[in-house]
Amino acid sequence: MELQGGLAGKTLRIDLTHEDITVEDSRRYIEFLGGRGVGSRILFDELDVDVRPYDPENLLIFSPGLFVGAGVPQATRTNISSKNPITGGIAYSNVGGGLGGHIKRAGFDNIIIYGRAERPLYLSIVDGDVELRDASDLWGLGIYEVERRLREEVDPAISTASIGPAGENLIFASAIIVDTGHAAGGCALASIMGSKRLKAIAALGTGEVEVADPEALEELSKEIRDRLLRTEHARLQMTVGSYGRVIPNFQRRGILPVRNYQDDQWVDEKLERLLNIKPYRVEMIPCDPSCCEPCINRLEIREGRYAGTLCVGLHANSGYGFGPRFDIDDPEVIIKATAICNDLGIDIDNASTILSWAFELYERGIITEEQTGMPLRWGDGEALLRMLEDLAYRRGFGAILAEGFRAAARRIGGGAEYYAMEVKGQGIIDGVRTSIAWGFGHMVSTRGARHLDGSPTTEARDISPEEANRLFGVPTAAYQTAYEGKAQLVFWFENYKALTDALGICYFSTYWGSTEKLGPEDYAKLFKAVTGVELSAEELMRIGWRIHEVEKAFNTLHARFTRRDDLPPMRIFIEPVKTGAWRGFKLSWKRYNEMLTEYYRLHGWDPETGWQRREQLERLGLGYVAEKLRRHGCLLD
Repeated sequence: MELQGGLAGKTLRIDLTHEDITVEDSRRYIEFLGGRGVGSRILFDELDVDVRPYDPENLLIFSPGLFVGAGVPQATRTNISSKNPITGGIAYSNVGGGLGGHIKRAGFDNIIIYGRAERPLYLSIVDGDVELRDASDLWGLGIYEVERRLREEVDPAISTASIGPAGENLIFASAIIVDTGHAAGGCALASIMGSKRLKAIAALGTGEVEVADPEALEELSKEIRDRLLRTEHARLQMTVGSYGRVIPNFQRRGILPVRNYQDDQWVDEKLERLLNIKPYRVEMIPCDPSCCEPCINRLEIREGRYAGTLCVGLHANSGYGFGPRFDIDDPEVIIKATAICNDLGIDIDNASTILSWAFELYERGIITEEQTGMPLRWGDGEALLRMLEDLAYRRGFGAILAEGFRAAARRIGGGAEYYAMEVKGQGIIDGVRTSIAWGFGHMVSTRGARHLDGSPTTEARDISPEEANRLFGVPTAAYQTAYEGKAQLVFWFENYKALTDALGICYFSTYWGSTEKLGPEDYAKLFKAVTGVELSAEELMRIGWRIHEVEKAFNTLHARFTRRDDLPPMRIFIEPVKTGAWRGFKLSWKRYNEMLTEYYRLHGWDPETGWQRREQLERLGLGYVAEKLRRHGCLLD
């Protein structure tokens, strides 16, 4: 595939051990477009199965999506990939902010980092000028101070990707923070940076990314912006963000993780108090200038015990992660907790899931105040804030939790494992009993328990059976508790999301947000304008499928995952929802396993083991993947 636009043209390889920088041609990776596709392909091709996540030989890959930097509306996303310290399999996280646009406009499509520096370093990219600089004076500092110093030292207009103490201390709940409040969470990617002694990347790009047909792209972009801004979804995003849009909907539909999944519905009065963040909102900001629907909260607490707290972000996962999960209804605690996570480089999702687990263990007497150093009682915001810091710094009981669910459960004992709500070692983010496809997407995610992989939002929206069938081939897409068709729905969305990540489009601006927004047909039109290559929507979706199959193969080789790794915790089969309209509902073991078998059939995988088959891989043009699996004894011929 010969592209006439979209590529910056060069890929950086950074050897931290020898402080060496080389440049190669990016076109060798174009088969997988960019972003997540390129990151997963490089990992599969280049990383030996014996390399452990914190070994110097592990790769850390920053790859903006193909459309990023080219003036495509909502193309703001950068993918970060590596081998996962939590699961041993694939790691990737997709992050907004200005980083990807600056990297592309500086002339680079990908940054491949390996080795381990003798001293802390940061990577400076200012247009074509790339250098590794000493970061010894930045080591140990929080994100806010690191960003301030880098802007003084490099340029005030840079975009940054930094780690805080959580990444330096290699905790499982660490996140790379881009531009103050955009988190590359999950998979402990900041800990990979910490293991390599890479404190930050500072990027500034002032060039342009060529496109094949600028006039066509301009016309398409205007039509897309106008269409997006006419939607009710965009209106809500720009006024209340996902915090105010998603949380009330999840309450109505019984999808809130209350007190570590003791329930899936909360008290309405508490929810109302939690949602009252308007007094603290300063403005809504975009990721970068290509975004036309700014949805990022910028907040300030001006008085009281947390006076002076500044916070960027506060998406829905902050609200229900630190709210119902801990039975906390004080919005100031949620804002403060999010600000702490941003500054210390903590992954909100893994931190909130493992800390709420600890709170429940305390409630049940499995752990004691002697172990934790403080009472861990539901509703206690101060205990939550202290435990976040203990987790980041590996202090006291935080040092046990810093190793992740499975290692911590082994140390704690006493039945703690039953209450650990995780899949493949990563904490489940949302309520998953009452929304079948939404929960199923968490379980089969290649990186473990993340909803931004294959979980569809259709069950939380009013979509007619006719429209659902036309778009996804699944009439039941909006039927929350139906099992029928949900394997097909997750299969469609996981391929769609892999494609979206490869192109670099914000997922909020797609069918995941609203079926009035961007879908595969829009991607095909944009692809032609940007690259000059005509691919149908079906052909692009097939690329998404191929990306997912490469990630699946990586997991088989590196983590030896099988069918049992796609199963949820037994608790959600045993314990029902306790209150509200969904009282008594729980997952069916029989129907879940039937759905999982159907999902494997759609992929062409073996239903007993979950392993891939040669025939299907070759049909997708992935014969080299099949051959590598065969050499390692992981292929069914």
